[in-house]
Amino acid sequence: MTMNKYNESILKVILIITILIATGCTSMVVETGNRTYNHLRGDLLGIVPDRLPDVYTATVTAIDKLSGFDLMEKEVNSLNGRIIAYDSIARKVQIDLFRTEEDQTRIQIRIGLIGDKVESVMIYDHIKKYLPNFGGI
Repeated sequence: MTMNKYNESILKVILIITILIATGCTSMVVETGNRTYNHLRGDLLGIVPDRLPDVYTATVTAIDKLSGFDLMEKEVNSLNGRIIAYDSIARKVQIDLFRTEEDQTRIQIRIGLIGDKVESVMIYDHIKKYLPNFGGI
């Protein structure tokens, strides 16, 4: 490969990576043991096999028991729920819960403006501790 073709190949790779980053195509699926969730554009998305009222209660309990979190708002109805808190560095933590057709619950966690994968996973794992189908209460 000549130097000119080599430079063209490098530029193409850089262009593709730039386009992917600029368009927000950043998705990562993580599977570890029984943990399965998707981290997409700063939000942690997961489905838990428990009913919405149980997940809502577990989420409120988890946020109350986590040190450094201040629970600000909480609301729930038959189809969805929302919990808003602030973490120890004053970032907004928004947890949205949605009932699925199979009577499971979809959970979406967003930390701050751009998300925080590590803190989202920590909250998700802490919520699961209080769920009946994950060995909780």
